[in-house]
Amino acid sequence: KVKLAESRPIKYVRAPPLRTGNEIGSDKEELDPRANVELINSTSAVVTFNPSIQRQKELAKHLGTEANDGLAGQFIVQYDVERDPLGGEVLLDDGYFVHFFAPSDLDPLPKHVVFVLDTSGSMFDRKIAQLKEAMKSILEELKSSDKFNLVEFNTDVKVWNLQNGTESTLYPPGGASWAYEGTNVSLEDIRFPPAYSVNKENIEKAKNTVSGFEPNGGTNINDALKVALHLIEDERKSNKGSDKLQPLIIFLTDGEPTVGVYSTDQIVAE
Repeated sequence: KVKLAESRPIKYVRAPPLRTGNEIGSDKEELDPRANVELINSTSAVVTFNPSIQRQKELAKHLGTEANDGLAGQFIVQYDVERDPLGGEVLLDDGYFVHFFAPSDLDPLPKHVVFVLDTSGSMFDRKIAQLKEAMKSILEELKSSDKFNLVEFNTDVKVWNLQNGTESTLYPPGGASWAYEGTNVSLEDIRFPPAYSVNKENIEKAKNTVSGFEPNGGTNINDALKVALHLIEDERKSNKGSDKLQPLIIFLTDGEPTVGVYSTDQIVAE
């Protein structure tokens, strides 16, 4: 059972389909937990998940485990409360306070989003499918005031040209190898594809590009992040008005660096 008790009225409570990990959830009917949601009053509720033995076996099958091995998934409860659009809410306890302020009538901030996507060999099978599924959802959420870049990385880093994929830019120039020891070529000397405006055509091209990703090679995290930061800075310098865009890097990977710089401390420092 999950018991909810809030100081403000509860707007909704739901239990989405079970998940197999930290991926963005999908609405798979087969994984519907069929949980019972009981609203006790306006500020409290109880969610009960108590599947029968047969239902547990059905869920286990769709979660990728043996029917008799039990469930190996995540049961999620989502809910929200009615918000005060003016002053928010202040909670006090033992001399401490927290101020919740979530205005619903403000326009989203325009963003420059750089997607940095791992397609190394370890991303095979379910992981690459999760990445593609996540990107489809995220791309559809971008606003018309946003801009975005698509960066794919494995052993090398590729900044995609959505207008002509064959003109995408590879870094290091000419590609790397498993014996990769870095490159002395400055990012300033390389011409990368521009940040793309969010419109139906560009979003569809981005979706098609991501759907064609195939896992291969190592994990060059350091160069991927350096390129992403360069794209943000380059956009800010080269296009008037881009300084009003909030920079955002969405970094999707499954593991640790295996190419180039291995130390996470050094990657952060660079």
